[in-house]
Amino acid sequence: MKKRQNRQDECFYEIAPEYAELADTETCDSFMLSMLQVAMFYGEDLHISGLVSEQLLLNLNREIIPILNAFNAQYRKINLTADRTYSRAIYNGHGVGTGFSGGVDSFFTFLNNFAHPVSEERKITHAFFFNVGSHGVSADPKELAQIHGQFESRYNYLTDYPREIGLPFIKMNSNIHRFQPSGHIENCSFVTCGAGLLFQKGLRRYLLSSGGYNYKEKFDSLLLGENKDTSTLDPLLLPYFSTENLQFSAVETKFSRMEKLNALSVYEPALHRLNICYRHDELAENCSVCEKCGFTLLMLNVLGCIDQFASAFDLKKYYRMEKYYAAKALVHASTDIYYADICRQAKERGFSLRSRTTLMNILAVKIESSRLHEALRKSAWIRKLGRWLKR
Repeated sequence: MKKRQNRQDECFYEIAPEYAELADTETCDSFMLSMLQVAMFYGEDLHISGLVSEQLLLNLNREIIPILNAFNAQYRKINLTADRTYSRAIYNGHGVGTGFSGGVDSFFTFLNNFAHPVSEERKITHAFFFNVGSHGVSADPKELAQIHGQFESRYNYLTDYPREIGLPFIKMNSNIHRFQPSGHIENCSFVTCGAGLLFQKGLRRYLLSSGGYNYKEKFDSLLLGENKDTSTLDPLLLPYFSTENLQFSAVETKFSRMEKLNALSVYEPALHRLNICYRHDELAENCSVCEKCGFTLLMLNVLGCIDQFASAFDLKKYYRMEKYYAAKALVHASTDIYYADICRQAKERGFSLRSRTTLMNILAVKIESSRLHEALRKSAWIRKLGRWLKR
């Protein structure tokens, strides 16, 4: 890719020496896939001075670049070229890898592909933890150091589960996120699969956990033009990310978040180690009050299994906020897929959301959602009013 502003930067991946036998040191497939969106965002042709998969190169040029451009016009069509290509597998890996973050989607993937796999050949053999953007995106040296510290902290927090089930938990550090022009959500599929390709010497299959919604819900959001999250396209994109050595698969795409939580309520490891908090910059543990903790715990309460997860969350903190999240579900049921699912399941199960909130909380949520809120939120007395209405 052309140097921007006459600057040349180094991009790296870093793994522990004991996992070197898994690493692809012959090709540039990983970097090519990870940097594709960056080049498209800036509208610059990308040339790889090295060996790449012929299959991947063709698929990116013929399929992925046009699809991504049609999905989001800010990603412009470019030409992708390389010095050399290979057309037959150059590795003979046998492993099955997936990422482990401790979240709902991650644990559900392990439930169905490790605890209860379709076959031994499809059973997960390696768990991975990547620093490619989910811990933060920045080019500032101070912020990069903070991101790396959070990455290390979360990895250490999550190690117990892979150790208990006897799998290697492979940490991969990178600065790939410093080159991303937008947030991680828009780039996650590309940089995660790009990191996965680094291990194609030892793996034959890599599984990406479906993110949150079932595929019908994702497809509906695409039709409405409401979604710019490229992971929505995973079932379409991932087969094109595969090489002659490594196959990518999006798994568990038919299940909703509540269906996954219901299944995990009887999976002992998830009861104690489910980790879904937005506030990862503060603690590795769940804060139990941020929006993601809030709607997850409300889902668990609707499902009747919230007490099973008491060791993973501070339920006392949550119950002090439940009336606020019940109000959010009622107010946002027509516009938010998660809250719509909560309201639907609550109605089916006879769980009264209305009795768990107040008119004042409903009013507070409506004020938050109004067009005036952004203009008024800087006012000290409006902030005080909002805090009072939530009580």
